[in-house]
Amino acid sequence: MKEKKQFLPAAVLLGMFLLWTILVKTVDVAAIGPEDTKVGFSHLNGAVHELFGFSNLWYTLTKISGCFAFLVIAVFALLGLIQMIVRKDIRKVDRPLLALGGLYVVTAVLYVFFEKVVVNYRPVILPGEEHVEASYPSTHTLLAVVVFGSAFLLFGRYVQNETAQAILQIVNVVLLVFTVLGRLLSGAHWLTDIIGGILLGAGLVCAYVPLSKGKRRRKKRINAQKQPMIEGNDRETVEKQPTASEKKPTISEKQPMAPDKKPAISEKQSAIGEKGSNITEIKTVIEKKQSASLEKKSDDPDKPLPVSESPAEND
Repeated sequence: MKEKKQFLPAAVLLGMFLLWTILVKTVDVAAIGPEDTKVGFSHLNGAVHELFGFSNLWYTLTKISGCFAFLVIAVFALLGLIQMIVRKDIRKVDRPLLALGGLYVVTAVLYVFFEKVVVNYRPVILPGEEHVEASYPSTHTLLAVVVFGSAFLLFGRYVQNETAQAILQIVNVVLLVFTVLGRLLSGAHWLTDIIGGILLGAGLVCAYVPLSKGKRRRKKRINAQKQPMIEGNDRETVEKQPTASEKKPTISEKQPMAPDKKPAISEKQSAIGEKGSNITEIKTVIEKKQSASLEKKSDDPDKPLPVSESPAEND
């Protein structure tokens, strides 16, 4: 759902471009162009064109600014080519650069498409041309918005120096505004052509932004999907594992360390010593009783002597 919302601005802008194109073809259409060519919003377009007229200076300057756009394209194309050669696989090229290449291809296809499918023609016949040319949308405006707009984002990613990054981004914005206004001031396009180029270019750049981040987000989504699966497979194993209180005692728990054994040994020795002293006391008492009985017998001569002391044994 979040990924779909990221494409919402692009969908809105491209939808506005489509609606604007339909309006240009249907609303206030009149033959006010050269060679009796028709254009929509004829009163608005006619008034703006009469205000600025045609300026060959502005037309030339905007052609030069268009060359800067092709220079930016060449720089990023070279960067992507170097990555592909070094990493030996086009799939290992940075996602933003791959998405940028796709953006450039789509822009080129649309450029050719609107050259063949004519919505309306230019308000003037350009110097060196014999007939009026297709005018909607302004392809210079489309190119400027796509190239300079995407470059603004990429300079923030690939240029580490903050000062250089800020300078390049400011230059991009200046070239973008200069090209768009210059095409209007040059008189080579109707106002509706400029608006159409801005809507289409902005829609493509807004679509490029989430596509350039798609790989990273997809990895996160895959990892999030795998995690519950692993937990589900290992749930029984986890449940079978004993808790800390149920675990069997380890060897270290069964057998105390050597320092703990010493008190046990000394206790045994003391117990054995006590038993030995008791036995000695018992022997002493028995011996005393035996000696006392012998003394009594010796005092009574009528009683026979013990076997061991009889005269027969002595003889």
